[in-house]
Amino acid sequence: GRPLAGLTETTDAVRSVLCEGSDVPLALIEDRLTVGDVLGEVPAAAPAVPLQRDLERLQRSLRFKPEAADRE
Repeated sequence: GRPLAGLTETTDAVRSVLCEGSDVPLALIEDRLTVGDVLGEVPAAAPAVPLQRDLERLQRSLRFKPEAADRE
């Protein structure tokens, strides 16, 4: 087994204990609770993974500016 509960188990526990088994109250906050709206940072000294290098290469070749879009 795992040393700690995962996201699915934690969400089920919150639904059972705090929402009395109902999906309605949890649905109101689930996106902000599990996804959030804060962007983090990766240290500049961290090596780039191949997917990141490919994305940066494509952005340069297509002249796209890398930017974070606002969530609607």
